[in-house]
Amino acid sequence: MTTPSVHVVIPTHTDRHLRRTLLGLSRQSTRASTVTVSGDTDDPAILQVVRDVHRETGMPLVHTARRRHDEPRRAQTRNNGIRALLELEPDPEDHVLFLDGDCLPAKNLVETHAASAAVGELVIGYFIPLAEDVTKRLDERELDLAADAEQLDDLRARERRAGRQLLLRRFGLTKSHKPKAVTGNLGVRLRRILQVNGFDEAYMEWGFEDDDFTRRLHSAGSRVALAHTTALVFHQWHPTLKSSDWTKTDSAARFRSRTPMRCRNGIEHPVSQHDVETTRFID
Repeated sequence: MTTPSVHVVIPTHTDRHLRRTLLGLSRQSTRASTVTVSGDTDDPAILQVVRDVHRETGMPLVHTARRRHDEPRRAQTRNNGIRALLELEPDPEDHVLFLDGDCLPAKNLVETHAASAAVGELVIGYFIPLAEDVTKRLDERELDLAADAEQLDDLRARERRAGRQLLLRRFGLTKSHKPKAVTGNLGVRLRRILQVNGFDEAYMEWGFEDDDFTRRLHSAGSRVALAHTTALVFHQWHPTLKSSDWTKTDSAARFRSRTPMRCRNGIEHPVSQHDVETTRFID
């Protein structure tokens, strides 16, 4: 198959680390066709980062924002980014790469995803966590990071496990969302995203919306390409809130229930939200 165009969607609620993420995308061996930063907030600092990076690099950027709701809405925020992309009328065979705003891409990430997307409709990668001191020492002039031997060993182990799960799927012997994907490094054919109606916006707060999305993509018959060891992403350290028991949340209960392949409240029929404003920086 022909190598598809790549569009990046980045959900975020903060400008922390976002500049480095965008600069990393601007220096790719092959640039993405578009990069959309979708805010779960209307914090003007995020828009300023997007504006500054476009001015400095010329990279095509789109920004969506709306007033923050009481609860985090990660699923809806990603869908807002996809809806903004659809307004540009991309090819349904294009590849959508989901990153997080604290993830720093390796220099060939977009190129690697495009190559993997030529054979798979669902490209599953992972991330390498950066320690606090490493994150604080990052110099935005030198963002071309490489994995060390220990980190590569971990990624190889994860890819082998995912490969076994992929084999077991053929016989119905693994969980419905396996091989598991993380939305900090996940690529999906746009046609498949539209087939399942994107992320299920009934998932509020934190957790399970990515597993649900993956489960429905698997259910749709998406061809999988594993890219744990080739599509590298580095997760920049930041303080986190004390974790709660996610197994007792409404999202966990929803994930345990039987839901259709095509969610009701997704890209089409979104959950009611504050007005979304889209700003495009495309020369």
